[in-house]
Amino acid sequence: MKSPIPPQFALSVLFALLAVALFSACGPDRDTAEIDGQPLAGSNWRLVEAPGLDVPESAISPELRFGDEPGHLSGSSGVNRVTGPYTMEGSQLTFGELATTRMGGPPEAMEFESRYLESLRSVDTWRMRGGYLELVRGGTVVAVFRRVSENEADES
Repeated sequence: MKSPIPPQFALSVLFALLAVALFSACGPDRDTAEIDGQPLAGSNWRLVEAPGLDVPESAISPELRFGDEPGHLSGSSGVNRVTGPYTMEGSQLTFGELATTRMGGPPEAMEFESRYLESLRSVDTWRMRGGYLELVRGGTVVAVFRRVSENEADES
């Protein structure tokens, strides 16, 4: 019995599928992600505003550091240190499961931290406006950060 698909055709389809798979894997390189013309990797950002949230005096000003390793961030969240993954493709930004240290603090600082981390988990896009990094959920800004130097970040 004759094969319904000629071997040359099957081989051509296989090679075409392999080529598509290889080229689709060559998407944007997260190593070269930039914000405002500067590399995202290794950049530090300090919270300046979180609409609907007031940073209590007893809390440490939250910061984010997009790590030298693509897709990893660390920082502070008001009381505790935070670390975890992120994904950035174009204007889309999502944070993965964020882990924190387990230090306690004043109740108002702990409440702020909980709500701040919840807002980060809801982020779906980012944008730059006037030199500030805005994290956005469904078109609404949930946090605004300014870039800080490595030395400024160490002072907090």
